[in-house]
Amino acid sequence: LASLVARCQDVGGDTLFSFRADGDPVSLTPEDLNAYIADRSRTRFTAKDIRTWGASATAVEAMANGADGFLDAVDAAAARLGNTRAVARASYVHPVIAEAADDGSLQDAWRSSRDGRWLNRSESALRRLAT
Repeated sequence: LASLVARCQDVGGDTLFSFRADGDPVSLTPEDLNAYIADRSRTRFTAKDIRTWGASATAVEAMANGADGFLDAVDAAAARLGNTRAVARASYVHPVIAEAADDGSLQDAWRSSRDGRWLNRSESALRRLAT
């Protein structure tokens, strides 16, 4: 789904998707998507939170698999998001990852994590770091 949405971003503008309702085109805006997510999750949760989770999990996996430093892990997350390193680091990669890489807890979280029913290994490790 993430790669499909990324391909749709090339269209430009603030419209994520459009569909027909009663024969008329209707745009789905970021605000519409965020309202839907908030309604379904019953929390203050947005599409940015989903991007942050994905970028952070990507950075965890890159660090665990031998990235040459934190910035290489941020680059992996930036590539996944289609953003620059600066944007990914400032807005999407959780700061706990840099701290965990420095103090060794990232490798501990990775070693004790596995793919599960709801989370893959990198998400499981991220969950351990963020709690």
